Amino acid sequence: MYAGKNTQLFQADANYGAVGATINMIVQADNTALFGDILVIRLLPALPAAWGTGSVRNARVRGGVGVNISWKDSKITAASLNFDKATGWRKKIQVVGPKGKVLKAAFVAPTKGSLRVV
Repeated sequence: MYAGKNTQLFQADANYGAVGATINMIVQADNTALFGDILVIRLLPALPAAWGTGSVRNARVRGGVGVNISWKDSKITAASLNFDKATGWRKKIQVVGPKGKVLKAAFVAPTKGSLRVV
């Protein structure tokens, strides 16, 4: 489409989509149909083998929740959730690690503060 032209074209779908796809390899939180449904947060669902050690701070998921996670040798070494004080919602959350291991059983989200998962 742009063969032979030297352009500084900004490809929004590629630029923003790549970031979203990368974050989804580290943390996922699917949309829930109903408010009463449990929000399942998945940590390291698709971590590439080449990323054996690393960390992410404040990755945002639904409902005003920030996720901090560190891993070494592809295993979670620390994880915590930060809750926005302005959110004010009281939804149930469950945290799941690699291979579906439940790290934190369903609990009611606090209205503010943080919670250590691992």
